[in-house]
Amino acid sequence: MPVIINKESDGIWRIRYMPIEPKRNGTSINNPGPEAIKGGETIKAMEFWKNRLWIATDTSVFSSRSFDFFDFFIGDIQNITESDPIDLSVNTGQFNRIQSLTSFQNFLFITTKSGTQFEIRGSATNGGAVSPTSVELRSTSFYSSASTANPVKMGNNIFFFDTEKLFLYSGSDAFGNEYSTAYELSEHARGYLPENFQEVTAIPSRNSIVMVDKDYKNHMYLFTTKTNGQELVQNAYYRWILDPNDSILTIQGYEKGF
Repeated sequence: MPVIINKESDGIWRIRYMPIEPKRNGTSINNPGPEAIKGGETIKAMEFWKNRLWIATDTSVFSSRSFDFFDFFIGDIQNITESDPIDLSVNTGQFNRIQSLTSFQNFLFITTKSGTQFEIRGSATNGGAVSPTSVELRSTSFYSSASTANPVKMGNNIFFFDTEKLFLYSGSDAFGNEYSTAYELSEHARGYLPENFQEVTAIPSRNSIVMVDKDYKNHMYLFTTKTNGQELVQNAYYRWILDPNDSILTIQGYEKGF
């Protein structure tokens, strides 16, 4: 499980494992905790969403109890409540290996190696509340995605990547659509973008995304887009090449720069 950095009462910062709450009800059969951890799967990503800590492993996404980030067990096995943990498998019809987990508006966005994107949503009739009985896992689009660069959020959209490709993911909440979907934004730039992205960041005030080439670490690619509501009006790619002795390690967008 993950570790946390915590400032103790003596004022010293210490690193330790998450203080997981013990199981207080049931047995290893009727209250086993997350199946992925029991099976020894690798943790891929973590997010805080809907007052829960969500953890993605190779093929599963599970959450803590509501408002209790360190408790992953059912409180009372005789009475499942809205605050109890949630445990989901993304192996729906085929084997899907999770690559990233991104919290966004009223859903969690998941990319996988098998070329499927998923959403985790709550109840549409209860203000989007998420519980073991109301949670919904949707497969929403079907594009391959890069394992070297996580999605980035900008405006009402998520952007994700693949070999020489950039995709826009439009959640249904953004414009009141019934379904979410994805669009490729790089069809007109074949052979221009990197095969492998290393670092990416968004600059919302400039409607731009900055990407670093993993194989040529002194190459930066910028994508700038202009939208009018849901309509994509204009977009452009351009490249900056730094000195050959330079090697970009990381980038981060902020305000009007990066």
